Amino acid sequence: MCKLYRYILGAFLFFYSSINAQIFIPRNVDPETVDSIRNANKNPNWQNNKYIYNSTILSPFSFKDLATSPLLYSGLAIGTNGGSVLENEKIDQNILFNLALGLASNSFNQTNTMATFTKFETYYHLLFNLPQLSNTKWNTKLGFAASITFTGRLNAAFGNNSLGLDNMNNIFLSAKTERDISRKQAVIKDFKLFKLKYLPTNHKIGFQTNIGLLNTNYRPGFAYVYSGEINGNNTSPISYFFTDYKFSINGFRMVNKLYFTKYLKNGNAFRYFYDWEYINAPGRYESYQLIMHNIGFALMFNK
Repeated sequence: MCKLYRYILGAFLFFYSSINAQIFIPRNVDPETVDSIRNANKNPNWQNNKYIYNSTILSPFSFKDLATSPLLYSGLAIGTNGGSVLENEKIDQNILFNLALGLASNSFNQTNTMATFTKFETYYHLLFNLPQLSNTKWNTKLGFAASITFTGRLNAAFGNNSLGLDNMNNIFLSAKTERDISRKQAVIKDFKLFKLKYLPTNHKIGFQTNIGLLNTNYRPGFAYVYSGEINGNNTSPISYFFTDYKFSINGFRMVNKLYFTKYLKNGNAFRYFYDWEYINAPGRYESYQLIMHNIGFALMFNK
């Protein structure tokens, strides 16, 4: 495992160097060439930070739903996240749609069962700059976020309790801070046998946290046993399925996000990120808990 981590780290460093540096021979460089490189960072597209956002996500996760069973499931999901992103020095506005599909398993009493997992989320946030906590290097914003989330799980081994559907709605207090780690001028490093020419770049690292202030959920009663009454054609499948569901205002949700963004000269950008998400929805009777670790890569196309 340690060797695998070293290989991954080495590949990342090679990739990072390849997009930020040029190796050249001979060692003598025309000063005018260096000056032109220094001016390469002056691109007006970098100021128009409106993007079409699309990401691919790999998500190890675990969940426990006491309305179906006391078992703890663990699995892996693959997802995508897309929408519209506005980011500048004064304001942040995101409208995103997330879909994740995965498989989870549990092992109890020498028995292993599998369950499918689905998650769909609509997300919005609006953040404003805090001048007192911002300067040329740091940018801090504060605002709110909102999420409407649906999750579904299917385990055929549970019979009448095989299917579980939940809805969680949250309004968050949201805070975000970014650090500008751009290289404003070209840097040339002499390694005797060759030189490395690092071009001007526009990079940022950031951290965002969302803490649930208002948390609601729409979940079933004691178990997913369909005890609803059937009255001929007057009973629809939807009303029958949701007979035992209850609306509750309780629970907690938190999302923390760490990311690195590289802005390109053409106005586009790409981003690496890691999200940690925790959901606790007690419902009316039995609780539902979900933890997700979202590791992803996003392409951001300038509008």
